[in-house]
Amino acid sequence: MYTILIDLPEKLRDFLTLKFLTMGIKLFIGESQKQVTDIVEKHGPCYIFVNLNTFNNPWLPFLAHIRQYKNDDEYKFVILSNKTDREFVQTLLLLNVEGLIPANLEIEEIYKRLDSILTKQGSANNNKREYERVVPRENDDISMSLSVPNSSIILTGKVLNISIGGIAFQLENKGESRWLDVGLVIESAQLKLNRKLGITGIKIVAIKDNLVGGRFVKSTDFFYNLLGRYLLERISNG
Repeated sequence: MYTILIDLPEKLRDFLTLKFLTMGIKLFIGESQKQVTDIVEKHGPCYIFVNLNTFNNPWLPFLAHIRQYKNDDEYKFVILSNKTDREFVQTLLLLNVEGLIPANLEIEEIYKRLDSILTKQGSANNNKREYERVVPRENDDISMSLSVPNSSIILTGKVLNISIGGIAFQLENKGESRWLDVGLVIESAQLKLNRKLGITGIKIVAIKDNLVGGRFVKSTDFFYNLLGRYLLERISNG
């Protein structure tokens, strides 16, 4: 099953995005109730991880609505909150939530607890995961540039698809793939993504004519955060 992230603090959302996309867990971000409804109707059973710190939070009646019409064995709620008052906890019990994670924990601990819940339910089988790939939109400004080792040659390519783990791109000029070999590791490659640059290493894993496939290695934190935000936005909004 996939997971929808709702109303999380930005730092936590970025951390979970990097962790779970790297693990191959499919993520969506829910920015409105309509968007979450559309995701659920299109993709079916899921986990919903939502930040609730006030009893009058509009997401609470929305969850109650889902619970009224959807099977709780298929639509599972995990709540992030510091509230522990009796009325709030009773409401969560009535919603049959899968877990309550204190919001004042360190980010790493929040991740561990959420991952434990997902793993317990069998939604996180590492042997069956594949990275979620995204095909750039026509108006996305995205390209990959490689510096060929031991030379002054720089190759630039159009990104065909990309995931948190790797990339497929088409080199600009015919015959440029002769500078590359399968297994070659390029220590410093640049991903241009909507006017921002992320630096990563890349290992060439496939070459066919001017088409190149690569796996990201030794990537910087900034690179993963930049790419993770883009992937989550694209996966959620199409």
